[in-house]
Amino acid sequence: MNARAGEWVQLSPDLWAVVHQAVQMAAETGGLFDPTLLNALEAAGYGQTFTAITEQTAVYTQTQPENGRFQEIAFDDSNRAIKLPRGVRLDLGGIGKGYTAEQAVAYLNMLGPCLVDAGGDLVAGTAPRLLPGWPVGSPPSSLGWKRAAIG
Repeated sequence: MNARAGEWVQLSPDLWAVVHQAVQMAAETGGLFDPTLLNALEAAGYGQTFTAITEQTAVYTQTQPENGRFQEIAFDDSNRAIKLPRGVRLDLGGIGKGYTAEQAVAYLNMLGPCLVDAGGDLVAGTAPRLLPGWPVGSPPSSLGWKRAAIG
């Protein structure tokens, strides 16, 4: 998608949902959340090690022409396709991780109460049966909970 800015690109159902959500959030926040900032993030050193970042001075300006252009993303609902403006690339890392964690919770909720830790971002499923909500801190030992790792 990012490599084909300026062209219509058909998306998977999941990517279509994430891009729609990202653009909607950008509009609702007046651009405070902006998925079109990938070029600026990379210019500021995102994607490099902390050592490499501290050894260079990154310059970011809000006047870069690729930034703040979420309103220009074209959507073709009937073909589930989008067209990014030329030079624009999307950063969907955070929202994509959240979407994926929500999908995992939706699936795991069918098996019982669950929490999904997506690299430090938590998504909570339905609370345990005997509790009014999720406990913060160590769960009561009487519940006999065990931590399970997936993957």
